[in-house]
Amino acid sequence: MRPASADQAYFGGLLHDIGRLPLLIVAREEEQEGLAIPGGIQDSPALERDYFGVDHCEVGRWISCCGNFSSWMSDVLEHHHDPALATQDATLTAIVAAGDRCCQSPSAPAEPVLGARPGPCAAPSDGDLLCHMRPANLLEEDQAAHSAFLQTCAQPTAFPRFGSC
Repeated sequence: MRPASADQAYFGGLLHDIGRLPLLIVAREEEQEGLAIPGGIQDSPALERDYFGVDHCEVGRWISCCGNFSSWMSDVLEHHHDPALATQDATLTAIVAAGDRCCQSPSAPAEPVLGARPGPCAAPSDGDLLCHMRPANLLEEDQAAHSAFLQTCAQPTAFPRFGSC
């Protein structure tokens, strides 16, 4: 839909649920203490707010703020469940949301096959999502970028503390 935004959509798709990580840590700690986590809480902002008092979209916004992420990434992290609320780039946010919904589809393959040709995902009946698996030929570029990053990375950066931004 927007080839110029392909890299942004890809990185947005990789990071859109980063706010779930702290919630998963808390949930795991509570399970170890014998508390029962409600079923169906995975990727449900309403259930997350009921249980944790905050959802992964808001936590993603905090991470974005503390990490000094770009404004388009903040939009994706905060509004990928409701792209119409995005203030910087609603179209990019909607593209990431469409990919997320496609991956949540019950007809999506259980395990991706590396090197497989891209194919259409089953879209919801409302017909508003068109998506394809990420082209396998970009895997080599990902590996090269990862190798270059590891070679040039001198010192790790400390993770920002929540509440400091």
